[in-house]
Amino acid sequence: MYIDLKWKIPLILFIILGAAFLAYPLKDKIALGLDLQGGMHLVLEVQTEKAVEASLERIADDIKREIENEDYEVDRVRANLENKTVTVLMVDAIDLEAVEEIMKSYTVYLNKEGKVREGRGYRFSLSKEEEKRIEQNAVSQGLETIRNRVDQF
Repeated sequence: MYIDLKWKIPLILFIILGAAFLAYPLKDKIALGLDLQGGMHLVLEVQTEKAVEASLERIADDIKREIENEDYEVDRVRANLENKTVTVLMVDAIDLEAVEEIMKSYTVYLNKEGKVREGRGYRFSLSKEEEKRIEQNAVSQGLETIRNRVDQF
């Protein structure tokens, strides 16, 4: 019986030493991702009002550029951010028919409210559907940006 232990004892000691060696921590720690570190809590606030204002200003700039490209004299195209309207004033009331033709491509975004300043221009308001679309787009872009930044880590 003692003869059987001669090879078993060194084998058991070798296994114990091997397990102790493998259990000893490495010099470089393993970097855990956010999911293994316990995650994180993130509060996101998107300023949808600013997105709507920026979009309205961009639409006003596009309208002015398009009218000027057609060689009509525009007095001013102004975005009113409080009322969410765009006012188009022409130098001559004669050019209003051309403005109406140009503005047909903007009916998706804007609703015609009526004439202003002795019939020299029009006021257009941002449609509620377009305002909602801009807000939803701003939220989804913000969320996508945060996801991309978190996924980098």
